[in-house]
Amino acid sequence: MNPAESDDRFHESLPAHLAIIRRRFLRMILDGTKTAEARLGKTRRLPYTGLEAGHAVYLKPPGGDLVARATAARVHRFELEGPADVRRIREEFGPMLGEGAGPDNGPYNGPYNGTDTGTDTEAAADAYWASKADARYATIIELSAVTRIERAPAWYKPASNRSAWRLLGAG
Repeated sequence: MNPAESDDRFHESLPAHLAIIRRRFLRMILDGTKTAEARLGKTRRLPYTGLEAGHAVYLKPPGGDLVARATAARVHRFELEGPADVRRIREEFGPMLGEGAGPDNGPYNGPYNGTDTGTDTEAAADAYWASKADARYATIIELSAVTRIERAPAWYKPASNRSAWRLLGAG
């Protein structure tokens, strides 16, 4: 069975989602340094709504092709009341999000900077979390069965909207 056939059958049985993730973070997911994805926002929208454990999550960089498929192993949802809640999420899930991985722990210094250079600093991580201080909702998605894909499944149709998370279909 080739990967495209497997992808087609998987899509028919469970909802599939698309996560747009910067290339640098995709590399971290693919090498196992980052085992979870965080989405924080001011409104209740995907993936806070609609994503459940067991759903497929396809991963791609902005403007690029699909590069991997994963399974949402666990989905954590939080309603946030302020910056203290955001700090607690960072403390609890930071290691899964790749924070703290550096020369002694892996190829990265942390998960959050605005470039794909791989030269992150603690200050950049702090800036990312500070930018999310007014978030009202957080979704932490623990990823499993991360697999590179060579080509998009036959059913996949790219969209022109700029959403960083999309529901591709519900089987």
